[in-house]
Amino acid sequence: MHEDRFISTAELAHAAGVLTTDIDYWVSVRLLVPAREASGPGTRRGFTVEHIIEGTQLGDLTKAGLNTQQTRRIVNVQRATLAGLPADERLVRRFELYIGVVTTLSEIFGRGPGYDAWRERQEQQLAKMRAELTPLASRRGRPRRHDLRLLRMFLEANDAKPATHAAAIATA
Repeated sequence: MHEDRFISTAELAHAAGVLTTDIDYWVSVRLLVPAREASGPGTRRGFTVEHIIEGTQLGDLTKAGLNTQQTRRIVNVQRATLAGLPADERLVRRFELYIGVVTTLSEIFGRGPGYDAWRERQEQQLAKMRAELTPLASRRGRPRRHDLRLLRMFLEANDAKPATHAAAIATA
């Protein structure tokens, strides 16, 4: 991936609705693994569009009160599920897993006032993402703009506002 195609820590934090210190912590405990590691003074980590969904989910798990070990179990299961998938399919599958995690949290903690509308938006966007993926499934290594379209669909499902997904969960 070219240098200009990476997302910075600050951009990732903003898009995921979390703090840069959250990103730094998750990287330090390997809950979040950058696409490009910082290799010394003056270098920066690089993240991809997929990390936005991952960071959003980590933020939701943190807000729900899960500790690092509990979060790690979820992340490890998801990593195993996503291993070996092509990037575009992995992005859509990660979104499916994200919806599943928020749905599970809502079952545990109760549905927040915006849950039903949130869930409907997510399912609509997921259907669009799947439709976008289907005709292109035979083409691998597609340009990054396709990943960006899929990401845009994810952000549209969340009203392009950081942390709107958190309102779907009524935390104790």
